[in-house]
Amino acid sequence: MGVNLLRGRLSGLARKVITLLTACVVIGVGAFILLGVSPLLQIDRVEVHGLHRVTLMEVEKFLGVEQGDSILSTDAAHARERIEMIPGVKEAHVSRSLVGGVVTVNITEHRPIALAMTQQSYWALVAEDGTVLSPGMKLPPELPRLSGIRAAGVPGSSLESDSSSLISLLVLMSPEMIEEFLALRLEDKGEIAGTLKNSTEVLFGDNRRLGAKVVSLAATLGHLEKLEKKAQLIDVAVPSVPKVKWAQ
Repeated sequence: MGVNLLRGRLSGLARKVITLLTACVVIGVGAFILLGVSPLLQIDRVEVHGLHRVTLMEVEKFLGVEQGDSILSTDAAHARERIEMIPGVKEAHVSRSLVGGVVTVNITEHRPIALAMTQQSYWALVAEDGTVLSPGMKLPPELPRLSGIRAAGVPGSSLESDSSSLISLLVLMSPEMIEEFLALRLEDKGEIAGTLKNSTEVLFGDNRRLGAKVVSLAATLGHLEKLEKKAQLIDVAVPSVPKVKWAQ
């Protein structure tokens, strides 16, 4: 009798515990649903910062949420991943604030450093990591035009590997030096050459010691500026011994 009584009491206690747990789950789910649809926990506004070339419309499309949506159901990590699929976006940070119902998006855009041809006479913007940032343009911004490499693909794709030495060279240059170049090209033997906006030709040689060659070129250009002279050709293939051919 004692054993049966104990079993009965334990069974009753187990049923009470299960009932209590079930009630807690139901209440929790109900509360979450009610909070999710409550005007107090809806998105009141979306703030986007850091846009230059990327448009607000693009960000809103990839963000996937809008005013009036539940802020509790906003997955910040997933939203960040979607936004970083935009070709011009290098990095994104998405946060949400329950106070005020604000979703904040901070964008870091890729920096265009060159132009690559997509088809005859059409040029696409290219980022510092070789990402194609735009469709081909007939009248692109003034950036160094890359040649001797395969054509650029669609926005979001990467340039082919044959462009790596040209991109590496540009990454090593200061923004001021990049502005001096009209074009950079990869020659038949894999050597690098360029043309400055003042028509001076620059020979870099192969893709070794690019950093030293950039430093040598900067020093040579600075020296020419002090002399107020123009060079027809600057050869920094051997960076420790730059060669200059004077313009006629």
